[in-house]
Amino acid sequence: MLCEHCNKQIQKARNCDGTGEPVEIDGFLFEKCPRHYVSNGFWLLLDLFGRYKDGFLMNAGGISDQVIYYIEAMGYMADKISELNNEQKS
Repeated sequence: MLCEHCNKQIQKARNCDGTGEPVEIDGFLFEKCPRHYVSNGFWLLLDLFGRYKDGFLMNAGGISDQVIYYIEAMGYMADKISELNNEQKS
């Protein structure tokens, strides 16, 4: 059964051939699509964070025009990514 959830570009980024066969990513073997292991809400958060890092905010205006949970979520993501980067350097 072929996967119909992702386009070819996303499949390539996820090292997926779309066949539903197990795939290895960064040394981890996934028996199902990696998307299966992460909630839609977290995928949204990752997407928003990527846009945030590129200078695009969720709402029009500046940082003071954003809702507090968005500001907190972006700060949390930045902190966690920094921690992971520091662990990889050690």
